[in-house]
Amino acid sequence: MNSKWSNLSSPPVIMAIFQIKYQSEEILLSDFLKHDNTIRHEFPNRNDNYHANIDMPRTFAPGISTVTGKADTKINSYIYFSKDQKRKLILEVGSITYTDENKYNGWDDFKKQGIKSIDYFKDILEKSNIKRISIRFINKLSFDTFNDPLEYFTTTISTADPDGLPFPLAKYAFKLNVIVPNSNINSIINQTLEPISKNQTDYIFDIDVLDTTNLIFDISLIEDKLEQLRDVKNTIFFKNITQKTIDLCN
Repeated sequence: MNSKWSNLSSPPVIMAIFQIKYQSEEILLSDFLKHDNTIRHEFPNRNDNYHANIDMPRTFAPGISTVTGKADTKINSYIYFSKDQKRKLILEVGSITYTDENKYNGWDDFKKQGIKSIDYFKDILEKSNIKRISIRFINKLSFDTFNDPLEYFTTTISTADPDGLPFPLAKYAFKLNVIVPNSNINSIINQTLEPISKNQTDYIFDIDVLDTTNLIFDISLIEDKLEQLRDVKNTIFFKNITQKTIDLCN
């Protein structure tokens, strides 16, 4: 455990996502099926998603008529599911995505599973150019009462004129895009306040961190990149919350 960051006993993560984007010109989506039996040991269910381009006549005659068209139908993704469907491995042309909606067991476990999700395909990807590596953590914090956002968060929405909006604010959302200096890393941050009931308000804190550094597929290099992305993600998370919010997560 990296002592640089607070250890939360009840982390608010409701979904964690790891994705790589690769140069796809020489790789067919069907190439990944050579490892289908191995993948199914951990992700026993698979859905094949299809996309169809339909060529139809440009003009139609009034009334009832029979129309003939051409459809070019292809599989555009394979989605593998765990038995409880809380973990997914999504294979698309140009990307591999691992998602986990289970109770968050910490960075080490998430990183291990994420690396495993691409290690299946190292023989296919070994000479590929990795165009982007990203992680995304969606956090949900629930509050019994929520009157002042600044009690819990350091970044929020405000108005210059306290008399400018005469009606109480029911909910809000805002988006930030930040760039990490001296790197190819940026982050897309979405924050949403959503009243659920009279006695519950949910706050969604969604952090997507992306590295667009090109590199040849190498597990150890990707692991190093993941640690950098984690450091950025944690900086954004902990710099945006107050001690009162940290206490709620312990």
